[in-house]
Amino acid sequence: MNEQTKYDLMKRREILKSYSVSDAGWEESDESQAIEQPDLFLEKADKRFILPPYEETPLCNFSFTELLKKRQSTPAVRGQRHDVGTTFVSFVATQGVQKVVGRKKKAGFRTVPSAGCRHAIETYLVINHVSGLQPGLYHYLPMTHELELLNGECDKKLVLEVVEGQKFAAEAPVLFLWTAVPYRMEWRYVQKAVKYVLLDAGHLCENLYLTCEMLGCGACAIGAYNQEAADELLMLSPGPSGEKNYECTVYAAAVGIKKAPSEQI
Repeated sequence: MNEQTKYDLMKRREILKSYSVSDAGWEESDESQAIEQPDLFLEKADKRFILPPYEETPLCNFSFTELLKKRQSTPAVRGQRHDVGTTFVSFVATQGVQKVVGRKKKAGFRTVPSAGCRHAIETYLVINHVSGLQPGLYHYLPMTHELELLNGECDKKLVLEVVEGQKFAAEAPVLFLWTAVPYRMEWRYVQKAVKYVLLDAGHLCENLYLTCEMLGCGACAIGAYNQEAADELLMLSPGPSGEKNYECTVYAAAVGIKKAPSEQI
């Protein structure tokens, strides 16, 4: 490891730390300057599909201890001709709004924690094999528990490029892609925002893992994705950018029916 690499790593490691307002170089947040907070919900299309209520989803009869023990990454998921249902998608969306609060109704308690209730993560789904939904690219609407169709003809080569050639992920019944809208977090936390956004992404994915186990399905988180291809697939503007509406992909996960042990050889 050369000295330049060591220096670069040293700078990057600072993201892991916590900071207080007494630290040198600390900026006033937009919140402290009474700048109006950004919207915490995005809507991008008119064609929408209402997802079934969580209560309609059949669950496996696990104890919580068993659930934690069973949780694991499962790249061996069935792809083509092995559909999952819309009730499954309903449950694994993992970040629905439970309660909207605040004077301007711009804060929401969801089924996943977030620093300061900022919820800077958006959920997208590449649907390949879900009974009741046409294949395509969808965006999850946490306020109304709906999916909005963004593109009914996903470029399969581009999807494969997104997951760096991992066919199990590209062909899984559902490929989750999570994006960050950094300014939602920066509005309050400025320099600390990057760390909190990444922590929030981890909360979301763990919800996905536990939910999949409860449904008898498999999930495999993917950190090794192609940034440019992912942002292109989601029709996001390339960065870097300091704009308040900037959005970029930060995480992915493939989800589907687990293969039997004999199929995993």
